Amino acid sequence: MSLVYTIQVAKDHAQVTATWNITVDNPELIASFTLNVEGKALDTNCSSGNSQCSGAAQATLSKPDQDCPVSFVIMTNAPEEKHGDDVLRGNRTFDDVEFENS
Repeated sequence: MSLVYTIQVAKDHAQVTATWNITVDNPELIASFTLNVEGKALDTNCSSGNSQCSGAAQATLSKPDQDCPVSFVIMTNAPEEKHGDDVLRGNRTFDDVEFENS
Protein backbone atom coordinates (compact mmCIF):
# COMPACT_ATOMS: atom_id res chain seq x y z
CA MET A 1 0.00 0.00 0.00
CA SER A 2 1.56 3.24 -1.08
CA LEU A 3 -0.65 5.69 0.85
CA VAL A 4 -0.09 5.69 4.62
CA TYR A 5 -1.81 8.13 6.95
CA THR A 6 -2.69 8.87 10.56
CA ILE A 7 -5.22 11.57 11.35
CA GLN A 8 -6.24 12.39 14.92
CA VAL A 9 -8.90 14.88 15.98
CA ALA A 10 -9.38 15.58 19.70
CA LYS A 11 -12.08 17.61 21.46
CA ASP A 12 -11.47 19.43 24.77
CA HIS A 13 -14.68 21.29 25.65
CA ALA A 14 -15.20 23.53 22.58
CA GLN A 15 -11.57 23.38 21.41
CA VAL A 16 -10.59 20.87 18.71
CA THR A 17 -7.03 19.97 17.78
CA ALA A 18 -6.31 17.96 14.64
CA THR A 19 -2.96 16.39 13.71
CA TRP A 20 -2.01 14.37 10.64
CA ASN A 21 0.85 12.60 8.95
CA ILE A 22 0.46 11.44 5.35
CA THR A 23 3.08 9.76 3.16
CA VAL A 24 3.06 8.12 -0.26
CA ASP A 25 5.70 6.02 -2.02
CA ASN A 26 7.56 7.43 -5.01
CA PRO A 27 6.63 8.13 -7.74
CA GLU A 28 3.17 8.69 -6.29
CA LEU A 29 2.36 12.17 -4.98
CA ILE A 30 -0.38 13.67 -2.82
CA ALA A 31 -2.91 15.44 -5.02
CA SER A 32 -5.08 16.86 -2.22
CA PHE A 33 -5.98 16.50 1.45
CA THR A 34 -9.08 17.97 3.04
CA LEU A 35 -10.12 17.68 6.67
CA ASN A 36 -13.53 18.97 7.79
CA VAL A 37 -14.72 19.56 11.34
CA GLU A 38 -18.28 20.70 11.95
CA GLY A 39 -18.70 21.10 8.18
CA LYS A 40 -15.78 23.54 7.91
CA ALA A 41 -12.50 22.79 6.15
CA LEU A 42 -9.40 23.14 8.31
CA ASP A 43 -6.32 24.74 6.78
CA THR A 44 -4.12 21.69 6.24
CA ASN A 45 -1.36 23.50 4.32
CA CYS A 46 -0.96 20.30 2.33
CA SER A 47 -0.20 21.32 -1.22
CA SER A 48 -0.33 18.93 -4.12
CA GLY A 49 2.83 17.46 -5.56
CA ASN A 50 4.41 16.39 -2.26
CA SER A 51 5.17 12.87 -1.08
CA GLN A 52 4.64 13.77 2.59
CA CYS A 53 2.38 16.10 4.53
CA SER A 54 2.16 16.54 8.29
CA GLY A 55 0.81 19.26 10.48
CA ALA A 56 -1.75 20.43 12.99
CA ALA A 57 -4.70 22.79 13.12
CA GLN A 58 -7.16 24.01 15.72
CA ALA A 59 -10.82 24.96 15.62
CA THR A 60 -13.50 26.09 18.04
CA LEU A 61 -16.83 24.29 17.92
CA SER A 62 -19.87 26.54 17.67
CA LYS A 63 -22.04 23.99 19.51
CA PRO A 64 -19.76 21.80 21.64
CA ASP A 65 -22.73 20.12 23.33
CA GLN A 66 -23.93 18.68 19.99
CA ASP A 67 -22.42 15.87 17.92
CA CYS A 68 -19.82 17.19 15.49
CA PRO A 69 -19.07 15.46 12.18
CA VAL A 70 -15.43 14.94 11.19
CA SER A 71 -14.46 13.85 7.67
CA PHE A 72 -11.40 13.65 5.45
CA VAL A 73 -10.45 12.93 1.84
CA ILE A 74 -6.93 12.18 0.59
CA MET A 75 -6.31 11.89 -3.15
CA THR A 76 -3.09 10.94 -4.93
CA ASN A 77 -1.98 11.16 -8.54
CA ALA A 78 -2.12 7.32 -8.80
CA PRO A 79 -5.20 7.92 -8.63
CA GLU A 80 -5.89 6.58 -5.18
CA GLU A 81 -8.49 8.00 -2.82
CA LYS A 82 -9.06 7.41 0.88
CA HIS A 83 -11.87 8.95 2.84
CA GLY A 84 -13.59 8.54 6.16
CA ASP A 85 -15.96 10.12 8.60
CA ASP A 86 -16.75 9.91 12.29
CA VAL A 87 -18.35 12.00 15.03
CA LEU A 88 -17.05 13.88 18.06
CA ARG A 89 -19.81 13.28 20.60
CA GLY A 90 -21.50 16.33 22.08
CA ASN A 91 -22.38 14.59 25.33
CA ARG A 92 -18.66 14.20 26.13
CA THR A 93 -16.43 17.04 27.27
CA PHE A 94 -13.39 15.17 25.92
CA ASP A 95 -13.59 12.95 22.84
CA ASP A 96 -11.42 11.97 19.91
CA VAL A 97 -11.50 10.21 16.56
CA GLU A 98 -8.65 8.60 14.68
CA PHE A 99 -8.25 7.49 11.09
CA GLU A 100 -5.27 5.32 10.23
CA ASN A 101 -3.90 2.87 7.71
CA SER A 102 -0.31 2.00 8.52
